[in-house]
Amino acid sequence: MSANIQTYLKSTYGYTDFQIAQIRYALLSILSEMSKLIIIGIFFYCTGNVTAYLLAAAVLCTLRTATGGLHYKHYWSCLIMSFLFFYAGICVLPVLTIPNYVQLLLLCLCILLNYKYAPVVSSFRPVPDGILIRKAKLQSFLIISIYACLVFLIPNNRHMPVGTWIILLQSLQLTAANLLQKRRKNHETPE
Repeated sequence: MSANIQTYLKSTYGYTDFQIAQIRYALLSILSEMSKLIIIGIFFYCTGNVTAYLLAAAVLCTLRTATGGLHYKHYWSCLIMSFLFFYAGICVLPVLTIPNYVQLLLLCLCILLNYKYAPVVSSFRPVPDGILIRKAKLQSFLIISIYACLVFLIPNNRHMPVGTWIILLQSLQLTAANLLQKRRKNHETPE
């Protein structure tokens, strides 16, 4: 954020340096995430998988905003891991044909994992309080439950397994993020 904009925000709205830093962080986060979604989207557009990508991105974005998960410190490592995540969920795992009842069982497992481990937030964000934790758990429950209903109601849609795999991958990486976060806390605690 340029010095002119910072001066304007301070003089016009009375923002503190901390508030301006929060605005800068939010804007950079949004731009970073949008650019990654666009770059990855271009790949899937070029490979003819844009419909599956849009479904996967919609499912992941709604779920991840509630639950959080693994966070990387650098743009490129995050972009690479995000690409691999989408590639696995769209191109690799859907090759395994799984019946709808198995998808529903996997989604129930994901509900349990999300309820147990959500949310896992970035170290740059404040630790959520009890109300935000309950809200995240409820939101993830609703998102996965709605998706399970869609799997049940439109069982023959060829893209539904993509969303199921994305939810499963997100739930597994949420579990890993929770375990890593606990491990870091245990190492930081003085004995």
